[in-house]
Amino acid sequence: MDEQVRKRLKDAYSQATEIRNYEYALKLCEEVLHDHPFLADALRTRARIFAYMGDLSPAIDDMSTVINQNTREPDDYFSRGRWYLDCGEPVKALDDFTKVIDLGAASNFHYYDESAHFFRAAALLQLDRFAEALSDCKAVRDDFLVYTKSGQLSKSEIMMKVTAGLASTPPQG
Repeated sequence: MDEQVRKRLKDAYSQATEIRNYEYALKLCEEVLHDHPFLADALRTRARIFAYMGDLSPAIDDMSTVINQNTREPDDYFSRGRWYLDCGEPVKALDDFTKVIDLGAASNFHYYDESAHFFRAAALLQLDRFAEALSDCKAVRDDFLVYTKSGQLSKSEIMMKVTAGLASTPPQG
């Protein structure tokens, strides 16, 4: 990717996040994509702009296009997983967070591990898979806290719900 394209994409993201000029930000991305239709960095930038706007469906579509280009970038799956979770699609989110963890293990890159376990636990909780959610929480520090579209979410909050879920689930056997 040449320097001019890199600068346009950086400007597009800046226009969206700092100035909130979404229309212009998307126009810059479209111009880059016109000349480079499947450029992963342009699709990633546009996806993040859509997500920043709260328009998660096209964000997911763009990131899926990037992923379908056989990316091995954990952040692509992590971002899409977060967006799936925000859209109420925990099964798809679960798959993406599992992929993040698997990619990290395969490449000995663990930057996303704790966050992926945390959000995978949140997805598992939505699916009433309490024991698995509890297992993922063990890989997350006790004071872990994030801010999501719907507010703040902490490990302690997930743990309270997991504990309540486990207590209300009859033993299997």
